[in-house]
This record gives sequence, C-alpha cells and structure tokens, in this order.
Amino acid sequence: VTVYDLVPFLFPQTMQLSNYLITRFLLPPSLARAQRIMVISESAAADVRRVLGISPDRISVVTPGVRAGFEVRDPLEARHRIAERLDVDAGRPYLLTVGTVEPRKNLITLVKALASLPRATRTRFSLLVAGAPGWKTSALHDLARPLLREGTFRFLGFVSQEDLPWLYAGAAIFLFPSLYEGFGIPVIEAMASGVPVVGSDIPVIREVARGAAVLVAPTAADSWAEAIVDLLDDPPRQAAMRERGLARAAGYTFDRSARRLLDVFATLAGGAGS
Repeated sequence: VTVYDLVPFLFPQTMQLSNYLITRFLLPPSLARAQRIMVISESAAADVRRVLGISPDRISVVTPGVRAGFEVRDPLEARHRIAERLDVDAGRPYLLTVGTVEPRKNLITLVKALASLPRATRTRFSLLVAGAPGWKTSALHDLARPLLREGTFRFLGFVSQEDLPWLYAGAAIFLFPSLYEGFGIPVIEAMASGVPVVGSDIPVIREVARGAAVLVAPTAADSWAEAIVDLLDDPPRQAAMRERGLARAAGYTFDRSARRLLDVFATLAGGAGS
C-alpha cells in the first residue's frame, strides 16, 4: 500500500466530507493487511508511525523524481512564451505558486502578504496561481478581489504539462505556502527549473529543501511579505538559492525512485534487496 499523506488524520478540516470519510475509514484496515507500506518522504513515514502506530520495519520510503522538462530555461524566453499561451504580461516579472486551489494550500496567506505591501512595491510584480479550482474558495476570492482588479494577482486555472515547465522557468520566485504535504513536488520542480523558492516551514519542506529554500511560518503573512521583498531585492542571494536548489533537485530522479522500488519488491519476494 502506498500512502502519500495523512491529510484525513492531521488536517481533516481541509477535505471534502466524502473524501474524508472514504480515506479515514478505509485506510487503516488496508494498512493492517499490507505486507509493506510505502511512503513518499521521511516526514510522511514519521506521520504514519506516530499517528497510525505502524512499526518502522513495515515502512519503506520511495521519494518521487522530477519529471522530464523541468529544467533551466531563459527566463525572458519563458515569459514571452507564457505571455502568448496564457495571456500573461511578458513585461512584468511574476511570482508563482502551483497547486489545487483549496484551503490546505494556504493561498489566503499569500493574498494577505501581497495586500500588506505598499502599492508601489506590490505593482513591481504579479502573483500567478497555477492550479485547478478545488473547494472552499469563496473567502480567498473575496479577499483577492482588490488585487485581481489592480492586476497584481491572477488565477490561471489548470495549466497543461506542456506549458507548466515554461511557467516555472519564467518565475522570479516560487512560493509554496502549504499547511501540509506528503512531499511537495512543486518545490523540486521549481528548484529543477532554477527558480528560488520561498516555502512553508513545515517538516516535509525542510526535508525536501534542506537549506535550498527560504522557509517561513506558514500563516505569518507579514513574514511572507518580508521574505518575498528581501529576496526580490537581493540578486546575489537569488543566484545562491538558485544554485543550491539545482543541486538539491538533482538528487530526485525517477531512476533513483525505480531502484528503491525494486529493492522493496525484492525484499517482499525474499530476495537480497533492502
């Protein structure tokens, strides 16, 4: 059995009731019968041990890799391509966040952070949200309405796999304010694209980034605003974060994931793998 996260147990208030009930009551008996439980991060493994009482010797960590196409590209070329494909202003730098628009992604903190900045600072860039609409978004849209009117905030909706790598590559900074994740794949996609990252200071992002991102308390809007402006105004620091991010993302490959998965299967089959 593969467990991606424990949202139903740790953040049930961020789930739709039907999804919560299905996962909350079907997962424990499935895990009880499983020979091996695979998780996608050490943080998720710790959650499974702590919350569900699963013995460590039944858990294997198999981290995901970065998909093909997420790579360093010329930012200006990327912004012009995105301008044509997604009707984005090619002349204005943008910040980016990626993920389904839902409460757990904590976009409301980014809106508060952006709104707290002086207008002269705020209008230097725009914040783009790439992700399909989820649920419980009315409060977010209400709060974002003034920013949407002035053009400093925009919901792009779902972005295709063809356009997403270009969208990352054109970003000045990638923002990831999520309250909880099993891994946080957008963080390594941004790093692989050569984009500096500001992320939530939560266990899994500390694990994935390991010093290659600026980390901020998830709901501290003032701290997010400060981190964004400080990084935008410090090109040498951006360059250093970019290099650290690229080095960190290089360790997440699907070859590595496949080898680890084969080791798990070999163990279950009684082979010599570990």
